[in-house]
Amino acid sequence: MTRSSKPETGRVSIREVAAASGVSTATVSKVLSGRADYPVRAETAERVRRVALELGYVPDVAARNLRTRQTGQLGVVLEAVGASEPDSLLGAMTTSNAVRRTFDGAIMAGLSDAARSLNVPALVVYPGSSGLHHTYLDGRVDGLLVSCDPLRGHQLLQDLAQLPLPVVALWTQRVPPGISSVDVDHAAGARQAVGHLLGLGHTRIAFYGGGEASGVEHFQRREQGYREAMTAAGLSPWRPCIAVICWCRPSDRARSARSSPKPIWARRRWCRPSPGPG
Repeated sequence: MTRSSKPETGRVSIREVAAASGVSTATVSKVLSGRADYPVRAETAERVRRVALELGYVPDVAARNLRTRQTGQLGVVLEAVGASEPDSLLGAMTTSNAVRRTFDGAIMAGLSDAARSLNVPALVVYPGSSGLHHTYLDGRVDGLLVSCDPLRGHQLLQDLAQLPLPVVALWTQRVPPGISSVDVDHAAGARQAVGHLLGLGHTRIAFYGGGEASGVEHFQRREQGYREAMTAAGLSPWRPCIAVICWCRPSDRARSARSSPKPIWARRRWCRPSPGPG
């Protein structure tokens, strides 16, 4: 009886791929892990990938994680999941278009695209509950990306800053020491929006948002950009609409919008409007 050269587990080994490719096991490992800092000729790398595919080689991720003490995976903390947005990410996973129509879904879609391009093996999604902090340290992830609620996110970031994990906050610039952040330049966006309307000949332009009184950093930065653009154009900011709070009742928002000058250049929906006449 002839004994198979495959291990008893039925898995193709990295040694078999190396032998069939005519290279060392180290070269196979570096090529298949996507290491950009390991010099391998393009034709050699292509041959290794082709042989691995033909043999059906699957890397032993568990063994690699034990050896490196890293998973390569990133955790994503979404505060809105199951909490503040009715159409949250977990309730909209049927199609990619449905996911992208939610705020956290759009962030998750962008993170997934970036992870794919950088060979990140997986993103582990967590809801932003303060009671789950211990689960971030169970070895599944090497770092955290946190999508912050603009009103409740600061306390979560304060808690996460105490963990021995790299943390990057998304959608905020108010972060405690030790945490990095990525956010939109809200003031520059407001200046560009006002500039666009000025270019169309409009001069009665209002900022429709919470502004300084809201306590929300995004609104404050947008109002700052709005005021700067209006002042630079020699115009006075239109005051009646600056204090409108965007998460008030839908009927109040609609009434404020009808009384404001036209056009309204920006609107951010934080809650679902209820159906109304017309």
